[in-house]
Amino acid sequence: MHFHDVIKNDSRLFFDYFCDKLKHKQVFLELFCVKDPLNPVALKLLLLILDLEICFVVNAMFINEDYVSDLFHSKKEETFISFIHRAVNRCIYTIFAKVCVNYFIGCLFVEDREIKNIFRKEKNNLPSLKYQISIMMKGIKIRYNLFIIIAGVFSIFS
Repeated sequence: MHFHDVIKNDSRLFFDYFCDKLKHKQVFLELFCVKDPLNPVALKLLLLILDLEICFVVNAMFINEDYVSDLFHSKKEETFISFIHRAVNRCIYTIFAKVCVNYFIGCLFVEDREIKNIFRKEKNNLPSLKYQISIMMKGIKIRYNLFIIIAGVFSIFS
């Protein structure tokens, strides 16, 4: 749609739009503020725990006894720039790990577009619509169980 058409159709203020986007993009806010029947609170909480574990595990891989000993016995003067220099690698690896895991998890969760496409295609054929939805619900159960197993295995590993 063109910008002016969107303004005519959507009469929200900027603050309302911003709050809506913030609720859907931030994991903490989405957990408590967004009610979604396809993504229950328990799975959102498990996703949040998995995200935190990924950050902790990736950072813990770089901070070992030798690293801490080298920092402690270093004769170089400690500055904010030297801290930034040491933290850049950890940040890059953490971002890379989170992007990979979020891409994989994005494949497990069902998007609203898929359901809308089913309704759009099968809106005139009720038996076919029921069949397609039942197939999708079975797939959702399998995906959620797979996600729970993967998160549990990663939690045990971490």
